[in-house]
Amino acid sequence: SNLVNSLNDQLSKGSISIIQYYMVLEELTLSELSARAGIRKSKIKKHLKPDGFIKATVGELLRYARVFNVLPSELLRSLENQSESNKE
Repeated sequence: SNLVNSLNDQLSKGSISIIQYYMVLEELTLSELSARAGIRKSKIKKHLKPDGFIKATVGELLRYARVFNVLPSELLRSLENQSESNKE
């Protein structure tokens, strides 16, 4: 779909983090994600950008992974992909 293509594009350019990617894909609001993950909204806002997401703790990654029903390694792989594309 166009939405997925757009999100993938933004993700690879490093304009959004994988958290924002899944949040949009799952149609979750900040409040819903906060409630489901048990992470403060202010913290999630920081994690929506790649430079903020890098600072997420292992515990936070596990919570996000559980909410989005993905492996924590999937979330981490997005960081590796972004750092690779930034080197080019």
